[in-house]
Amino acid sequence: FPFADESKGIFEVAAKVSDGTVHYGDNWPRITGIEGDFLFRGKRLEFNARKANIGNTQLGKVRAQIPDLVHSSQTLQISGEAEGETADFLEFIAKSPVNEMIDRFTAGMRAQGSGKLGLKLTLPLQDIDKSKVGGSYQFINNQLVREQGFPPLEQVNGRLEFTESTVRVPNATAVFLGGPVSITAGSQRDAAINIQFQGRINADAVRRAGGVEWMRHMRGTTDWGGTLTMRQKQVNFVLDSSLQGLAVNLPAPFKKTANEVLPLRIERRFIGPKLERVAVAAGSIASTVLYLRGTETQGSAVERGVVRFGEGKGKGAVPEPQRPGVVVNGEIHSLDLDEWLALLGGGSGMAGAGVSSVDLRVGEVEFFDRRFASVTVKAVQQGETLQANVQGRDIDGVINWRAQGKGRLTARLLRLALPDKDVPAPVVQQQPATAIYPELPTLDVVVEEFSLADRLLGKLELQATPDQRDWRIERLKLTTAESVLNIDGIWQAWLTQPRTQANVRLEVSDIGKFLARFGYAEGVRRGTAKVEGNLSWAGSPQRIDYPTLSGNFVVDAAKGQFVKLEPGIGKLLGILSLQSLPRRISLDFRDIFSDGLAFAEIVGAVKVANGVASTDNLRIIGPAARISMSGQADLARETQALRVKVTPQLSDSVAVAGALLGGPVAGVAAFIAQKLLKDPLNQFASYDYRITGTWLDPVVEKIGRPQPETETESIQ
Repeated sequence: FPFADESKGIFEVAAKVSDGTVHYGDNWPRITGIEGDFLFRGKRLEFNARKANIGNTQLGKVRAQIPDLVHSSQTLQISGEAEGETADFLEFIAKSPVNEMIDRFTAGMRAQGSGKLGLKLTLPLQDIDKSKVGGSYQFINNQLVREQGFPPLEQVNGRLEFTESTVRVPNATAVFLGGPVSITAGSQRDAAINIQFQGRINADAVRRAGGVEWMRHMRGTTDWGGTLTMRQKQVNFVLDSSLQGLAVNLPAPFKKTANEVLPLRIERRFIGPKLERVAVAAGSIASTVLYLRGTETQGSAVERGVVRFGEGKGKGAVPEPQRPGVVVNGEIHSLDLDEWLALLGGGSGMAGAGVSSVDLRVGEVEFFDRRFASVTVKAVQQGETLQANVQGRDIDGVINWRAQGKGRLTARLLRLALPDKDVPAPVVQQQPATAIYPELPTLDVVVEEFSLADRLLGKLELQATPDQRDWRIERLKLTTAESVLNIDGIWQAWLTQPRTQANVRLEVSDIGKFLARFGYAEGVRRGTAKVEGNLSWAGSPQRIDYPTLSGNFVVDAAKGQFVKLEPGIGKLLGILSLQSLPRRISLDFRDIFSDGLAFAEIVGAVKVANGVASTDNLRIIGPAARISMSGQADLARETQALRVKVTPQLSDSVAVAGALLGGPVAGVAAFIAQKLLKDPLNQFASYDYRITGTWLDPVVEKIGRPQPETETESIQ
């Protein structure tokens, strides 16, 4: 007994099993819900299940047997097939010793879709640790995500073969980043698993599908290849591509056309339990080596690194970073900071150690919608402050940056020249409502010599504090020898849809010199002025957008004289000086305007709505004439629709003449009569005009002489 040799006897027990369970080893998931046949025959035990379950996976054709129950080396052999959701098979691997046997190859992997499993287990019951595993899994149109942050593999088809010590993928296909990719994999002697990729990226397909945010800046297709190595839960990889065929619409210096070749290589290698080395090289444009240390709460943080632009002096490999912080150096031909700030408005999602030093030369920088040339930045980290010396054709001074809190930028510049606007405004990407915007820093800027479009505007003082996505301008002051401009207000949503709201107060001690500073040397002689009000427009403070300009302001000027202007020079000044009147119409008082209108006072309130300025009664009072003006002027289109009443100052001259000819009594009588009758002589000589057309070529139309007023009034 038990009659291993059946010629000497037969021992057999057969049974039908319903809802059976097999526990075949500790740490192995049980086989449950067995429906099948159970058999003892001689020294052999076996059962054949028509159906059974492991977890949520239904098994079929399951066969388990112990070929020899007599000897001590009893071995349980199990084989079976299953078809179901890939996620359930991954769960089986994760909860069984197979997970360690294949070096956690599937750990962290997430899947959608189904497949077929064939599994064979050989389990020594007296020494379960020496179990043998053989199996394969057939992926059928699956989606796999290997690691958080990695784009998914889609439409995966292929077979994964594994034993207790090896993993192999002979040939699988998938779709990755919009294009086809072939995959082969195999385990190595050191237990690492090596995976080879070869494929083609299709940026257009990815963009249409709405996946992978950063690929919305690319067009076209390109080939790529890579190697991924898994060892002890760590994933190292190398990716290579020429990027030929792919148009990259990232800001300078990384913008490229589809025909251009830009060799790209990305490497990640773990050099410690939580320390990884990442190296990226983009042709001769930029190279970087970063050491990232994993944290429990914030993912990976930059511990130290080197970023080099250009090929560098030695044109060799980027040196390994030795000290904490990131070292930035090299040369950049062109850098578009406006577009980079707009692009990175959602935040990078990675904490960093910060920049420790900078030695960078930039041929051309686009910033705040302006182009700066030949900029050199040298900076070092001093305690909690990054101190930078910035020099260039348009800038010279010291800029300090403190990253604590929301950050604070302090600048003390000897000069800052904002070039004339010669680049188009950046195309701002619309950010979703849930986007995380970077926190704005506090600004404290002083510029001794501030220039805009080659015009020296004096000393600039700026203080601004962040208010969520806006900057609150607490003080913006421009001081020259002849003027002081004070502004406070809000610079809204400066990275997405910027808008400026400003309270403005301008005090001018010499209008002539003030206008000469802006290129109108022959505009006005002498004069003082005050302009005060509130204005708003779409865009940034350094450039007024006239089509969206709105607000109210009051003008109060005194003791100056308009100087005769050439046609088209001065534009808006030409309206106030009214020199177009004698050019278009023959007047008896031509000499009042032809050589320049002197004024004792200019007073009026102006309302601006969407770039159109209007006034009900702008008064210009001078020794030669009194002028009242109403109507509107389009500041964007430089057109006008004005009504002007011009009254020469004749009455007082007549009174003086009467005193000389008829004696003091006659002169006084004439003066009193003029006032009682509301200056009838002036009213008879005054005229109304309609001024339309453009500022460059105004159309002047005489619309008649106003009726004199006869009602008497008290002498004022």
